[in-house]
Formats: sequence, structure tokens, C-alpha cells
Amino acid sequence: MSRGAVELVRIAMQAYGQGDYEIALALADPLLRWDERPAYPDGDLVWGHDEVLRFLRRHDAEWEEYEFRLEELIDASDRVIAVYRERGWGLEGVPIDERHASVWTVEDGKIVACSIYLTK
Repeated sequence: MSRGAVELVRIAMQAYGQGDYEIALALADPLLRWDERPAYPDGDLVWGHDEVLRFLRRHDAEWEEYEFRLEELIDASDRVIAVYRERGWGLEGVPIDERHASVWTVEDGKIVACSIYLTK
């Protein structure tokens, strides 16, 4: 991956963490593939800006309070790995503190895929 791809993912992750999904999606291919199945047995696989945006807004609705921190970006040759932490309070008043890794694929200057994992 190039430094440009790593910076593209950094911008997308920062936008994601702030809830600015439209900014993150502007950096993505219209047929973006978003896959949370590696992290969750009942996780979703969604395709395209509209479906990903719907999914992310549903994710937002599950939090009463939300804090996001990008911890690390790793240039992994043909992909970028982002390690991040999400913490806060769920709607039922349950504290949530989760650390994840996401694997991003960038082609021709656009994000084409993102998969979420429980560990780096």
C-alpha cells in the first residue's frame, strides 16, 4: 500500500469516529463492501453507499454515549489495518468498551472494502 492509502483510511476512520459517514463514504467506491461477520456471528455484510450508510446509522442508534479512538494504522502491503477502540454506554445502560481491527482495501484511490475483526 502507499502512504496515500494509509492517509485515506486515516481520514475515513476519523470521519467514522465523528459520525461523519458521508465524508467516509465519499472516499469509497460506490460498491463498497462492508463486512462485520468476522467479528460477530450475527454480523452483517452490506454493499454500496446506501446500505453501508443505513448500517452505520443503525450502529449509531445503539449508543447512548459514544467515544472513538483510532489507536494504530498498519501498512500491510496490499491492505491497511486500523486498530481502534469504541467505548461508551449502550441504550440499555450497559457500559461498552471494545477494541477492534478493521482491514481496508484501497484500489485506484478509493476504498473498496472494509472487514471488521475482534483482534489485530
